Amino acid sequence: MHGSNLMNQSVVSCQELYEKYTVKVLPLHYATSIADIGAIRGGKFFTLGGYLVKLLQLIVTFRPDGVYFVPAITGMSFYRDCLFALIFKCFGIHVMYHLHGKGIKNKLDSPFLFKLYRWFFQDATIIHLSPLLYEDIQGVVPVNRCTFLPNGIEDLYLDLSINEKHANGEPVILFLSNLVPSKGPVVLLEACRFLKDKGLEFKTYFVGNPSTELTKEIFSETIDRLRLRSHVKYLGPKYGKDKHEILAQADILVFPTYFSKEAFPLIVLEAMAAGLPVVSTREGAIPEIIDDGVTGFIIDKQNPGKLAEKLEYLISNLDQAKKMGQAGRAKFEQNYTIEKFYHNLVEIFNEVMGAQDSEVR
Repeated sequence: MHGSNLMNQSVVSCQELYEKYTVKVLPLHYATSIADIGAIRGGKFFTLGGYLVKLLQLIVTFRPDGVYFVPAITGMSFYRDCLFALIFKCFGIHVMYHLHGKGIKNKLDSPFLFKLYRWFFQDATIIHLSPLLYEDIQGVVPVNRCTFLPNGIEDLYLDLSINEKHANGEPVILFLSNLVPSKGPVVLLEACRFLKDKGLEFKTYFVGNPSTELTKEIFSETIDRLRLRSHVKYLGPKYGKDKHEILAQADILVFPTYFSKEAFPLIVLEAMAAGLPVVSTREGAIPEIIDDGVTGFIIDKQNPGKLAEKLEYLISNLDQAKKMGQAGRAKFEQNYTIEKFYHNLVEIFNEVMGAQDSEVR
């Protein structure tokens, strides 16, 4: 389960689309796990061949007026998705590409890739997550063919007393992401060491799957090396109700990512929905989501000292942290609910498909 996959499922579940349009869905599943994403396996080629045949059958029998497609934009997966683009172009079908990542700009020094990206996006409508991410594609997509749609999630905290945090006991800092080094778990551990050395009382919970680079054993050894065993606990992965409960119990969400392809992390929205102040980095669309000093803090990447400084302020001023969480909750309700996402998505479909109807007439 990852952000792009969850948003794809949300689009497929949008009942407003089915009320307005006749929709056929071709689900594409290549990876069997987070580690399998982007990996090359022989079985994936057979799977791809089957999907291409199904797509051709759908186009011939269904004769769609438009296609909504979520492509990979870098690596071997991008070349794979060029085969889908070739079919769309051969049949003259207008495509709406919904992008959920970044990394194109760094590829454009290659004349071959520059031309390939230009061809791939030519005449298509591009749906991106934030104006802050347009820079990544501006070399191959004119701004008049790009529209922006922020992610949205279900509000699972309507019945929770999200404003009643730990009136007694130690403040709880939460890291909720896979233990991938570029997501910043070790950066947070180093910041916790600063807080401990200052004599501050706190607990930090890490929730997420271990990775090949940062296994459970390596992470545990790092906790011991920094002498944080009394302040830090690794809880493993949490899903569904368990994840929502741990969010509801926390006081602060920390996401110190320096992942170069970070775009619009859903965990930040989940924390805001739970009424938590969020401390994160200047990466992707995060500075659009978090209002620095209002709903949380934006810090420089890979800077445990600055992270510790902001955490010290929040755990020493829990009333102010609570106000920041309330401001984040209000921003979530205004901008990032699944209902808002559905409304904006349908509006984009209406605009694009209406323009296509006008061209036909």
